[in-house]
Amino acid sequence: MKVNENKGRSALKSRNVTICAVVVFLLITALTLMSSGYMTRCIDRENTAQSNRGELSDLGQELADASDYLTDEARKFSVTGDIEHLYNYWYEVYEEKTRDRVINSLSAIDPPENETALLAEAKKYSDTLIKTETVSMNLMLTAKGITAKQFGDSKDGRLAEYVSIV
Repeated sequence: MKVNENKGRSALKSRNVTICAVVVFLLITALTLMSSGYMTRCIDRENTAQSNRGELSDLGQELADASDYLTDEARKFSVTGDIEHLYNYWYEVYEEKTRDRVINSLSAIDPPENETALLAEAKKYSDTLIKTETVSMNLMLTAKGITAKQFGDSKDGRLAEYVSIV
């Protein structure tokens, strides 16, 4: 009778070990699947961040180029007195609006809060620079005795409008 009793206990122990092994296997499988899903989400976020980084870099360069273009046109007008440079300057500010378009694009990407503050600061400096460049152009127009009336319908009346702004 002892032999049968030992067989029953052995079968019971073997069954418990098998159940424990299956439970451990299922837990490890579940953890592996959850970990894999988490890694996939992290990789997707990293790819998005890298993509945004490139786009942010391109837009930042475009913003710097637009600001440099305005400064360059203001300088050219102040040095040469060529009214075409004044027209190019104000056409960029009022018609092309590259700076505003870039800032809107940057804001749409939803940059981090500290970068949004830097963006607002850059826009403020650019706007201040426009005021300074306007003074420079005004001094040049005054020195040359140029008025808006002299341009009438030049460039569809925009040139007269731009001269009157200054």
